[in-house]
Amino acid sequence: MKQLILKDLYTQKGIGFFFPPFFVFMIFINHGFIFGTGNFFLIATTFAAIWLSVVSNYGIASIDLLQKRFITSLPVTRNKIVQAKYLASFVWWGISFLFFGFIYIMIVFTTSESLNLPDWHSIIFSLGIMSISISFFYLIYFSLGYLAAIFITMPFVLFGFFGVEMLLLLIEIVVIPGITHIIFLAVCFLITALSYWGAVRFFERKDI
Repeated sequence: MKQLILKDLYTQKGIGFFFPPFFVFMIFINHGFIFGTGNFFLIATTFAAIWLSVVSNYGIASIDLLQKRFITSLPVTRNKIVQAKYLASFVWWGISFLFFGFIYIMIVFTTSESLNLPDWHSIIFSLGIMSISISFFYLIYFSLGYLAAIFITMPFVLFGFFGVEMLLLLIEIVVIPGITHIIFLAVCFLITALSYWGAVRFFERKDI
């Protein structure tokens, strides 16, 4: 399992690292507004994690097929292959969180801005939006392939991007009671579990 997750990290495509610097650029030119709201940090983390997870599987149909043939030829079950993909997404989220956290700390030490990191409410929503987005992507990826997954999932990812911002603004206005977090986590877990189950079934039945 560990080796499969590391494989996704080590073989990340170069294009995957082009997008996060865009958020870094936005942070540096608008750090006063961004630090004032405290939302941009988590939006950047969420979208970067989704982007890195999706692009790590990038490839045309023929290359994608060869990659799957090679992985399935190894002494590992297809169940573990799918499981590693889902878990790698959370690793990408952690990497994104640490990366943008480091950028924020740099700005704090080089400017007069005060650090305004998101609270645990926002972190829960960030992980939830990321897990739901990845769940849709991998369910389609293992059933129809990478290109279909990109074209079908991207509108949802964009919706999730703006959804994160709206949810974070809602948190600032309304004190979310604990029951809401429980319901949200339950929905995210259910969607992720169903997606994982479906992805495993599709992948195990596919003739590669």
